[in-house]
Amino acid sequence: EVNSQFINLPINGEKGNQVLPCLDLEHLPSHTNIVFIGIHLKAKKSFSHIRKEQTETILKFLHTHYSTSKNIIIAGDFNGEPSEDFYQILTYDKFSSAYKILLGNGRNEPEFTTWKFRPNDEQCHTIDYIFYKSTNILQPLAYLTLPTKKEIGENGLPSEQYPSDHLALGIKFSVKSKYLDE
Repeated sequence: EVNSQFINLPINGEKGNQVLPCLDLEHLPSHTNIVFIGIHLKAKKSFSHIRKEQTETILKFLHTHYSTSKNIIIAGDFNGEPSEDFYQILTYDKFSSAYKILLGNGRNEPEFTTWKFRPNDEQCHTIDYIFYKSTNILQPLAYLTLPTKKEIGENGLPSEQYPSDHLALGIKFSVKSKYLDE
């Protein structure tokens, strides 16, 4: 059974037109509930304050509707770099970046998740993430390797092999049974 709700994201305190799905899933083999939210926050560098507001709205929604849920995944296009407030707000609320955890070795996030050319401008940024929060039930095991600029080609994204202006992210999680500790 899948329960779903939708989160309407504000823009400067007003009701916005961005709506995010929030799915309450059950991992059947372990009977573990996992909340999943697909993200697409407000674009443009100058809207970092709106992304902060939208992230705060998402966390308030989670605290109100899923206060007892211990396994949450938030993934998608955050449209901002790791230095922005939304990233710090999520990590302060005990969310971890799955790619950051798995890349290890002092690396932060992937080198880039979008690389496109605009007139007189090259945009190569990390703006897509998979965050998770869990009490040792969800553990990231492996990640989808992202291509290099050389593999993509000199014209950036989208390309013949990579048909979106964003690279696909993927994390394989292990899910422990919630009954193991009983």
